[in-house]
Amino acid sequence: MANLNTLKTSFTAEYIGDGGKSGGTYTCSSVKNDASDAGIELAARAVTDLQSKMVKKIFKVVGAELTR
Repeated sequence: MANLNTLKTSFTAEYIGDGGKSGGTYTCSSVKNDASDAGIELAARAVTDLQSKMVKKIFKVVGAELTR
C-alpha cells in the first residue's frame, strides 16, 4: 500500500498584464498543509487587492512524496 505525504503547500497568483504584456506572478510559499482551497483563494484575493493588477488565475501547488 502506498502513502502520499504532503511536504509543502503554496499558492501562486498570476496577474493580467497591460496590453499583450505578462502581468507577472506572486507566490506565497508559507501555506499550512491543511489550508482549505477557499482559504487559499481568500488570501490570494486579499493580496490582489494590494496590487495594481487584477488576478487572472490562482494556482494551489502541493509538493508531495509517494512512499511504499
